[in-house]
Amino acid sequence: MATPEDDTSQVVYLEDWISLCPFEIQLSPDKMEATLKLPAITHQTKKVLSPVENLELAESFEKRVRLETDKQGIVFGIVPDFSSQLRSWIEDHKAATILFAKGQKPIDGEDSKLEILFQKKPHIKVTSETQNLRDLNFITNIPQGTRLARHTKATPGIAGKTVTNQEIPSKAGVEKPVTIGPYITSIKEDSKIIYLASQDCIF
Repeated sequence: MATPEDDTSQVVYLEDWISLCPFEIQLSPDKMEATLKLPAITHQTKKVLSPVENLELAESFEKRVRLETDKQGIVFGIVPDFSSQLRSWIEDHKAATILFAKGQKPIDGEDSKLEILFQKKPHIKVTSETQNLRDLNFITNIPQGTRLARHTKATPGIAGKTVTNQEIPSKAGVEKPVTIGPYITSIKEDSKIIYLASQDCIF
């Protein structure tokens, strides 16, 4: 006569339980992260599972998760290693919270900037009233065609997205006006403006 210990008819194996396993999808308040909370696995397997079989179980379970995340509108930023994280959970049998999706933060634009390209004479402090100012040589000679400055325009920034595919606006950079004086011309170089001396001059 079979004893209760011998009766395996009521045993639920992992391979069958995985299709009914409870899980919880947690969405951060700012909707920038979605995580999956998974319980510990206490069920045994019908046999020793190979890595391929573990992967197949993970992929089957992932389909269930994807159906639920689609219902909740979590469709952006799915992490590429989600399947491998599920496989690790199945192999380890421990409760886990794993990352499912991560949003993209907006990148603010940069303000315009002006870079001086020519070498100015260093400032020399006058130490005596009788010092010959000509000897200090404050003046910088600028030959025609000398590159004086590089103007980089402000950038608009890049919008971000939540895991629910909602756009997060970015802040555009500020374009600061540039006023050029006489004897200066400009050319466009890539996306920048280069200011040049249009004739020999001094600074």
